[in-house]
Amino acid sequence: MTPEQLIRTLEQRVARLGDYLKRTAPRLVGDIAINHIREDFARGGLTHNGFRPWVKTRRQQSGGTSASSQYGPLLSKRNHLMHSIDKQTGEGRVTVYTDVPYAAIHNRGGTLHPKVTPKMRKFAWAMYYKETGITRKMKRGGKARKNRQLNESEEAKNWKRLALTRKTQLNIRIPRRQFMPDIPGPELVRKINTRLDADIEKIMNPK
Repeated sequence: MTPEQLIRTLEQRVARLGDYLKRTAPRLVGDIAINHIREDFARGGLTHNGFRPWVKTRRQQSGGTSASSQYGPLLSKRNHLMHSIDKQTGEGRVTVYTDVPYAAIHNRGGTLHPKVTPKMRKFAWAMYYKETGITRKMKRGGKARKNRQLNESEEAKNWKRLALTRKTQLNIRIPRRQFMPDIPGPELVRKINTRLDADIEKIMNPK
């Protein structure tokens, strides 16, 4: 290879590297970060200088038998919060975010003060019946209905308390279950660097 050919080859590789860092790398970094966060949702905690499990939910501790009782913290049938994690890329940059309104309160923790509305009470009764297995066909005072009422889980009791409360406003403390820290942890940084280093090596030293 002549000096001219070497220079031209190096210029081509540097150009490819620049294009990779501006356009491809941000998308890859965003995908790696999103997958890392979603893996934490599945594990039920935050991986940041080690793994830190999230505080268990009341429904987990209540011993309920419904499907909703089996979901871990921040998880549900739809997993709306987990699937809301997305990315926005630009030239040489990427932002990972969620636009779910209640994401911040879960990420940082805090206290909510929702009003107890008729709609909320109706929903609480619906959840109570779902949790206990009571159906409209069961007669009031009937044996089947009484058995379910006597064996209602702690979660079912909580729904009934909400439906019957005389309060017009609640104070609900949300424990901190951080899933998006301000600064990426070393585990995520290591994943990103491993991928970028391998790609850069292929660009600068192709076989």
